[in-house]
Amino acid sequence: TRIGMTPVSSSIANALQKFNNKAVDITGAPGLAYEPMEMYKGLEPGGGVIKWPSLQITMQLIVRWEKVPEGFAQKSRELMASKYKDQIRKIVDSELTIPEKYWIEISEKTEDNWSELFRESRIALREQGVYNGKALTLFRKVRCKIDPQLAECTSKDRE
Repeated sequence: TRIGMTPVSSSIANALQKFNNKAVDITGAPGLAYEPMEMYKGLEPGGGVIKWPSLQITMQLIVRWEKVPEGFAQKSRELMASKYKDQIRKIVDSELTIPEKYWIEISEKTEDNWSELFRESRIALREQGVYNGKALTLFRKVRCKIDPQLAECTSKDRE
């Protein structure tokens, strides 16, 4: 809304379908979704894939602790961690299937502007109770470990 767009309520289950049916103009997805979700349908005519990772999808697992065995949480974390590199490789490989004509390069200045816009949005959503502050801090630390030059790494009002 702050940048003049109209938000459309969507979920992981229907966001890509809405994009392909032209009900929304922008969506986020890993390259892994391009082929199986037929993203080329939503990209025609004149659409594109911005060559800049800017979205992180999360999922919450809700558990009845009395129904799962002792150590379930730790074993789940270990399983996910053991699959991480293989999953990243699958995402990278899937990006190679996206035709070159769809890729959109953006300038470093645009990246910086968007990073700041996203940071401000995350902070606002944290203040509204939508985002968890501890999770945002963890995600920021990861981003700053990967790229310590990001403005958010030294910002006084960071997550």
